[in-house]
Amino acid sequence: MLSRLCNLRASRFLSRHKARLAAERGVSVRAASPPQSGRGLALSWKNGSDSFPVGAVFVRLVNQLRARRECLLDGHTDQSYCIGSAPLAPAVFSFCYTVGNTGFEQEQFKQSLLSFEAGQCHQFRLLLQCIAGPAHWKEVFPVANGDRQSPIDIKTEETKYDPSLRPLNPNYDPASAKIILNNGHSTSVEFDDTVNKSVLTGGPLSGTYRLRQIHFHWGSSDEAGSEHTVDGMKYAAELHVVHWNAEKYSSFVEAARQSDGLAVMAVFLKIGECNPQLKKITDRLDTIRIKGKRALFTNFNPSCLLPKSLDYWTYFGSLTVPPLLESVIWIVLREPISVCSEQLAKFRSLLSTAEDEVACCLLRNYRPPQPLKGREVRRN
Repeated sequence: MLSRLCNLRASRFLSRHKARLAAERGVSVRAASPPQSGRGLALSWKNGSDSFPVGAVFVRLVNQLRARRECLLDGHTDQSYCIGSAPLAPAVFSFCYTVGNTGFEQEQFKQSLLSFEAGQCHQFRLLLQCIAGPAHWKEVFPVANGDRQSPIDIKTEETKYDPSLRPLNPNYDPASAKIILNNGHSTSVEFDDTVNKSVLTGGPLSGTYRLRQIHFHWGSSDEAGSEHTVDGMKYAAELHVVHWNAEKYSSFVEAARQSDGLAVMAVFLKIGECNPQLKKITDRLDTIRIKGKRALFTNFNPSCLLPKSLDYWTYFGSLTVPPLLESVIWIVLREPISVCSEQLAKFRSLLSTAEDEVACCLLRNYRPPQPLKGREVRRN
């Protein structure tokens, strides 16, 4: 009965998104033949005859992990996050993110799905939704349709000059840098945020925001990789410098749930000369190529990655990866910094998979712009 229900849910989802999957992922959907109990559907690819039964995977997942009670440990908030009353196993989300954002080669897709060992019946349905990409995150995280989602396209002529906006004042201590890591959907440098060693003040902020981490977003080519766009123009990549409101809240986790809890400074990366300051990071990527790897990374001041001009746009938005919490004051710097093709290639060489998984390069990890929904974008 359970396997039949799972197959019914999978069938409905795949039927709704059959055309999309075929066009964007090269995946076709058909009925399994001959019909077998628990094997009501199969997936196959346009340029191959290989296929595998979705129903059988459902049964395996349910039988193996029906009793598991795990929650997603979100990389931004370090907190457990559950969908309703049903916990989401970490590997379910990780696989969703990988497939939805980077895609799999045919054999990688098949082997990863067949060997998948986390989730429950309804969670596997969510996994299938994630396969269709970030556009379907709303089916897992309803806040994805919220009123202050990020990123956005900044239409420069529609931004409003605000004379009350102050200059930005980043004050970072290189000694607060701790580690560099690969979390499977980006690379990040983590900082000691137990005290006000490294802080951001000024700009649109009231009070002191403590530095937590920096991370990057990029694309599968040099033409597109930034999350925010400017008058529709995409940059090659985007750096996020993440801070939390240490004056009002006791921890990053608490702050991430509040409307003024986080402040993220975004820096565009534009193709040009190799960036000697960025080289400090790209030279270390080989040591953390596999998901889950981390290495010591000390004596680093992220101010070296900021442009000469700190003029900015600002608006109220959200995290750009699930759980998409609407808690971010965005500060988008108007002047980009340079990056060369060789440096971007190093980011794409990172793996979104762990040592015991079929290797898959993290070719892209950006969310497309979201509707502004009446929000005001201000400039200093």
